[in-house]
Amino acid sequence: MSASQNPIIDRLTNIIDGINMLMRSHIKQKDLARLRKIRSIYHELLDKSIEKMIEENTPGFLNAVKELDEACKNVDDAIQNINMVSATIDKVVCAAKAVDTIFKLGINLIR
Repeated sequence: MSASQNPIIDRLTNIIDGINMLMRSHIKQKDLARLRKIRSIYHELLDKSIEKMIEENTPGFLNAVKELDEACKNVDDAIQNINMVSATIDKVVCAAKAVDTIFKLGINLIR
């Protein structure tokens, strides 16, 4: 996959890919339902990121990248260890909220 010029778009795409992998794993129904909702929210954030092409000097940008980096690592770890899915969901939710501070979509994520 070629990298975009925007690190937020790259990380959102990586997390969506990881969520898809987790959803194909044998996970609890509760976690599967949460991942479906989170995946749709990440798609919305990705669409907004592409549409607005935010820049590094945008308030919240660096924090969003940091949170997304941590979420990417958690998703990768959960793919290796399915027992980490619940904790990974919490981290992915936190990262989505950090990105939403830029777009102010008012995303409501169920914890």
